[in-house]
Amino acid sequence: MEYRLYKLDLMKKFTLYAFCLCLGISLLASCKSDWQDDMPTDLGGTVKMTFRGTLMEEQEMTTRAVDPDGKAIRTFWLFCFDENSLFLGRTRAVGAEIDGDPTISGNFTADIPASTRVIHYLVNVNLDAFEDRNYLGTSESYVISPLVSTSGRLTYWSRGTYTPGGTPHVILYRGQALVTAKSETTGFTLDGLAVCNRWLSGTVAPFDAEKDNEAARFDWTLDNPFVSFHGAMQKAIDPKGVKSGQTEEFIFEHKNASEDPLSVIVKGT
Repeated sequence: MEYRLYKLDLMKKFTLYAFCLCLGISLLASCKSDWQDDMPTDLGGTVKMTFRGTLMEEQEMTTRAVDPDGKAIRTFWLFCFDENSLFLGRTRAVGAEIDGDPTISGNFTADIPASTRVIHYLVNVNLDAFEDRNYLGTSESYVISPLVSTSGRLTYWSRGTYTPGGTPHVILYRGQALVTAKSETTGFTLDGLAVCNRWLSGTVAPFDAEKDNEAARFDWTLDNPFVSFHGAMQKAIDPKGVKSGQTEEFIFEHKNASEDPLSVIVKGT
């Protein structure tokens, strides 16, 4: 008699545990389904992309004051977006030129999500604090516009659409302008220059928030230039003097309004 009651008690507990387990699995499956519906999915896996990257430079620069490696492609990241401009993830391009001698052009390959239709190309950008999972499924504006570079690093950027199987030639724009000074005056020898009232940092990519679509917001070209600022703009400390022998310097772009002008001081004999 006692054995039968004990057996019934076990059966009741087993039934309760089984019910709770099934309920937990059901809730977990429901939550997982809702999460997946909110995120862009890439059922096609990845595809290998080949492209050529070229830094947009008008002349060879001799200064190493900003970039200790000189002008070169050192790190090359591709930020991939789908046809709706939603972030799929980033991938690192590989090429012999990255670890070799300084270069302004080279061939690269990268494994990108198969549903990629828009790519932002970022060279030499510090992404140590960037967490992909915090941005999956968000727009180009949300992902790219907050990225900032400091005056101690030369970065390059470009945006382009991607056609599966294509091998684009990507022209990358430098994130800082180059100020140079030279003297063509008889009797005056230029010794150096200093730039005052300049920005300490700047955006990695040009961005126009007033435009109504993603392509237009990043539509910066040499024929359609504009200056963009980020939310924490600060001015750099002005130099105490002109450094002898320095005749060129990189600066973040400045609107150079009359009430807040950028100044260049030159020294010579």
